[in-house]
Amino acid sequence: MKNEDNAGTKFPPPFIYFLFFLVGIAINSLVPINVNGGSTFFLPGIIFIVLGFAVAGEAFTEFRKNRTTIIPDKAASKLVEVGIYKFTRNPMYLSLFIIYLGTAFILNSVWALILTPFLLFVMNSFVIRNEESYLSRRFGKSYVVYKEQVRRWL
Repeated sequence: MKNEDNAGTKFPPPFIYFLFFLVGIAINSLVPINVNGGSTFFLPGIIFIVLGFAVAGEAFTEFRKNRTTIIPDKAASKLVEVGIYKFTRNPMYLSLFIIYLGTAFILNSVWALILTPFLLFVMNSFVIRNEESYLSRRFGKSYVVYKEQVRRWL
């Protein structure tokens, strides 16, 4: 049963991304798929990682300015709708996804890329939907209106 004071997230979301990446690396060691010229993906990978950290930095800054928690198993004290939150409801998860893609490009890990739909399914079904349900209970109409105006990812 979910605790009303938080989203009921059982497993820290950054570890979900990390776990999927490790599974991709493990599968690649057993069934290698390499794209010829993998080094050509190094620069795009770096760009993705830098972009991902920039998105994360902006998201953390907004949460800090608004004095609310970034930890999904803690109670949210305020609904943040400014800054990057005007464009995406989940910039922290978006940043992790962008960093995930950048790292997959750099390491030429095709299996990590193949796993991305499954990663997104897990994040949407078991993390984000729980958080959205919690935020709807916590902030009521304000969150419902925000949810109608701002997309989940982009």
